[in-house]
Amino acid sequence: MNIRRALRAPLAGSLLLSAALAGGVTAAAPAAAASEPSCPSGANWSASPTYRDSAGQVAAIGHIYTYNWGGCAYLVAQGSYYGMYKWMDVQIQADNGQTSYDGNHYYYYAGPVSASSSTTGGLCMTVWFDMLNSAGTRVVQDKTGTPCN
Repeated sequence: MNIRRALRAPLAGSLLLSAALAGGVTAAAPAAAASEPSCPSGANWSASPTYRDSAGQVAAIGHIYTYNWGGCAYLVAQGSYYGMYKWMDVQIQADNGQTSYDGNHYYYYAGPVSASSSTTGGLCMTVWFDMLNSAGTRVVQDKTGTPCN
């Protein structure tokens, strides 16, 4: 066995411990809260449905915006759900069938998603919001729409 190699690992550990004690190594900071997503500028607010869990606490708020070219939507977790690793998704479907979807395990929000309309001057769209808690229990499940202009 090579003496240098045998001494290298304990020496490296001692150097790391010394650096930590001297303040040279710091622990990673906790993840900062995410800034809320946004839809492209020029949006007209359409709706912000609020979703509550079975205990009556606000769990998430959906955001729906329309434009003269289409629409945009996203879902933001609230309260104890904000920062919790959980499944979230949002989907938008325009009157012409164009669909956009974002779904995954997120801490803060899903989306934004956008779809273009074939209707001049606005969008007839359907938006789906869905969110589970960390145990996999559905907290939000909604299908909503905006009327044609």
